[in-house]
Amino acid sequence: MHLISLSSLAIATLGIYSFLLLATLATAITTRGRPDSGLRPRVYAWWVIAPVITASLLAYPLGVLAFALLIAGLALKDICRLSAKPAQTLGYAALIAMTIALIVMRQPARAALVLGCVYWLAYLFFLLSKHRQACLLIAWCWTGCGLGFLYLLTADAVIGTESRLPWLFFLIVCTCLNDVAQYLTGTQFGKHKVVASISPNKTVQGLIGGMLFSAMFCMLLGSYLQLASLPWLCAIGIWLAIAGFCGDLLFSAVKRRLGIKDFSNLIPGHGGILDRADSLMLTAPALYVALRILQ
Repeated sequence: MHLISLSSLAIATLGIYSFLLLATLATAITTRGRPDSGLRPRVYAWWVIAPVITASLLAYPLGVLAFALLIAGLALKDICRLSAKPAQTLGYAALIAMTIALIVMRQPARAALVLGCVYWLAYLFFLLSKHRQACLLIAWCWTGCGLGFLYLLTADAVIGTESRLPWLFFLIVCTCLNDVAQYLTGTQFGKHKVVASISPNKTVQGLIGGMLFSAMFCMLLGSYLQLASLPWLCAIGIWLAIAGFCGDLLFSAVKRRLGIKDFSNLIPGHGGILDRADSLMLTAPALYVALRILQ
């Protein structure tokens, strides 16, 4: 990794924390006198989430693997807790995880195609099955595939070694900020529901707002990190916004089928780890596909 890339990442990270500090101060001021505001814990939780992400990127590449394992472990804990037969669910989940790990690590050149097929097969099975345990295992399968693509972004030979860490930074930051942008624009301007039966809070206005913000931010961050041309960065920003929106909808559909609001209350204002990382489970494969085309 060139020193210029590392310094650019460091400056970009400081910019993210500066933005978070301003958002925290704005939240504290605007919600003063309303200690029960749901916005406060939602914003304050980022002071726990952001350092975890930063530490994982600082310890690249092992840190990214540890980050993926942390998400997987917390997700599995929630899935087993929600299952009527946790021991059986744990056994099936372990089998799925080992299969995905073997595919990704032993056959990285073919892993993307296999994982993509698994995604679609799981989705078709979700449409056909309404069994509680099946829904939980499908959510786990999507999680495993998403994390598999996250690993591929650190291991695929098509992606240059020196650009892997900047692209991972780009992916995680853009995914998080897209979620925030869709939430804020949807809350302020949302009128037309996308799929009210699955996620009543998802609106057309929120999606469009997220796409516009994501496109602008991806062009800004991507050009600063010298990742690609502006047209490509704009297209990737819109692509990631759509993927993140769909990832949120997929896991919302699982929660609706299970009759729950959140997978857990692990992260105040956000829910469980899958409530926070659901978008990443589709933005990681979306970015991987974009980079394969770009390269």
